[in-house]
Amino acid sequence: RILKHDKLYKAYPELKDLTVELIDGGQTFGGRFTYDAIQIPEDTLKSKSLKSVLMHEVQHYIQDKEGFAMGGNPEAVMSMIREVLKKIDNSPEERKRKELVKELDEMYKKLFVLGSAIHVLKIKDRPESMFKTWWWSKHGSWWIPRKSAKKQYKPFMEEWTEKFLKGVRKEVEEKGEEAQYNEYLEMDLNELNRLYRNLDAKKNRVWKKLPKDIARNFRKAVVDYEKTLTSYEQADLQKELYKRLAGETEARNTQTRMDMTDEERKDKSPRFTQDYEEEQQLVVFSNGVTLTYKPVGSEASEEEVKTYFQSAYHGTPHIFDKFSLGAIGEGEGNQAHGWGLYFAQNKDVSENYRRGLVDKNKSSKYTYDGKSIEETKFKDIDSTSLSWILSLGKERVIEEIKEDIEYIIKWGKDNKGKQRQEILDGNAKYLIKKQKELELVKELNPEKLEMSAGQLFEVDIPEDEVLLDENKSFSEQPKLIQESINKIFEEKKPSDIISEKIKWFDSMLNELEQKAIKDGGYTTQTNYSRNLYEEKISDLEKLLQKLNNYSELKGKDIYKILSIVYEGDKEASLLLNEYGIKGITYDGQQDGRCYVIFDDNAIDVIKTYYQEANEEEKLIAGYTYPEVLEKLTELYGQFDKEGLSENEQQEIMAKVHVLEDAFEVSENPQKFSNEERQMEIMLNAYYIMNNQEIPKDYLETEKYEQAIEALDEMEK
Repeated sequence: RILKHDKLYKAYPELKDLTVELIDGGQTFGGRFTYDAIQIPEDTLKSKSLKSVLMHEVQHYIQDKEGFAMGGNPEAVMSMIREVLKKIDNSPEERKRKELVKELDEMYKKLFVLGSAIHVLKIKDRPESMFKTWWWSKHGSWWIPRKSAKKQYKPFMEEWTEKFLKGVRKEVEEKGEEAQYNEYLEMDLNELNRLYRNLDAKKNRVWKKLPKDIARNFRKAVVDYEKTLTSYEQADLQKELYKRLAGETEARNTQTRMDMTDEERKDKSPRFTQDYEEEQQLVVFSNGVTLTYKPVGSEASEEEVKTYFQSAYHGTPHIFDKFSLGAIGEGEGNQAHGWGLYFAQNKDVSENYRRGLVDKNKSSKYTYDGKSIEETKFKDIDSTSLSWILSLGKERVIEEIKEDIEYIIKWGKDNKGKQRQEILDGNAKYLIKKQKELELVKELNPEKLEMSAGQLFEVDIPEDEVLLDENKSFSEQPKLIQESINKIFEEKKPSDIISEKIKWFDSMLNELEQKAIKDGGYTTQTNYSRNLYEEKISDLEKLLQKLNNYSELKGKDIYKILSIVYEGDKEASLLLNEYGIKGITYDGQQDGRCYVIFDDNAIDVIKTYYQEANEEEKLIAGYTYPEVLEKLTELYGQFDKEGLSENEQQEIMAKVHVLEDAFEVSENPQKFSNEERQMEIMLNAYYIMNNQEIPKDYLETEKYEQAIEALDEMEK
């Protein structure tokens, strides 16, 4: 025994058998918990800190055992933070929070416009109050000599009011609310005050519903990491973030408190001995979940927020932005594993699916003037000809078709008599088709013809915890799945539905029997009906037997039974989704692990491949690439002018830096830490393109220096 601790072993008896491994000295760590052992370097074993290190690692063991917030290591902390941030941002709770934030932003904008209109109307009603306020700011007194008032009042009000009104209108115009502002100015002041009070009360109600931003610390960590300029700074930051992991803070606190007496422990809460406050810590659990959501200021007990997400892929010949259950039936799949949206864990599987469908599906591969080629008069042009028009040019294709026609005719003419006629007759349809194709190609405008590569999506889908596994028995399904299925069978009572169907078929058999007695026997028709009803009853009785023993069935059979009971795969999928089962997971054999998802709102697109667009069509803050490049050229030209002060140079290069960031957002959005950061960059790019000033925080020395370095590299 390397550690004697009776109270600890009483709480965790199995801890006594945990192996402590002795490893070579000179490590970068004093100890390490590896889930099945604690590793101690030789130099730690010989030091006075051995007990402290052991207690630190034992606390990590307890965290793992109890499901507490975990620790980590400096090298992996950033990848852990990014993964947690991804899970948070993809959670339903975070999406709801962002919706409320957007709603609040709109309310604040409306309150600003309303308040501006109210303020302007008040000044128009009582202009002397503005003059008094100005006088007090200048002289420190509310008393205004009569001569001064008479002499200065009128010119001040004319000049100040004009400046004030222009300033207010400029701010309103920047928010794009000029029309609403003008409308408010025509309204009664009392009515505007009423509108303002109502909107302000509504804003306060939304605030109460707003959950706290549990991702704030993680976003800040990523932003701080991206700001660092050298690997040394990044290494220091990683160490700091590692120390702020809640599991590490708790383990160090264990070291701090290990020699305390029982009385000292009672007198001093662990909260007062930890080296980081709760709001500074990064709370991460082993499954990637962090903290909980609750409304701001709420005293309600918090429920653990579980954000189950995993990556998958979907290949399609079609172009769209968002997955929709409404589009099921328009694709090429046969829905063999149930009704829903299909995904594969393996990217190559989805890529092969995309490629195969694009190659065989002309209607989705080619578009003309924005429509599928099959919806236009050019649908009779051969796929090969369409491909050649794009690659070789229209004139070359016309020549190829002409040569093809001439060859067939010449072949027929070179033969004599009956054989010649047979050749011409046999190729008549082909010649007519090629002649029609020739006329269509001559008419086609190549600039309107486009070839789609389809799309390959990388998405986040619900994790296996909420998916019904086709190949696992009921007892092997995740706990959430078992609970949901039990609830369906308790509340929906599918066995009762089957029993009612059996009774109905029994009644039909009785009617046939009575008819047979009356008619003196079964006819061919009634005998056929009797056999059919008996077969149905037999099948339903077998199904009822399975329903009564559903806990012995595999996931595939449970889905199939529900599909039969509720008369359709779609109905079965919608029912399962209603009870929290988000889809099916199955072994696609050569396709590997695959998924069928019942809830399109639980699918988030991470990345889309093959969405090609011309540079002129790509937009940055509403402006085309060439327009933004032209603005960059203009800014570089301004920077080269002689006589610029350092501040002027700094302002120009800050604008250059913003536009370069905007290009990065457009081409490589995942480089930036979060959506708010991307929106901030695009908003500042919009200001620059409109020749407006950008916020001062873009004029920081660090960003200015980065911009200068970027310019030097560009000039090289």
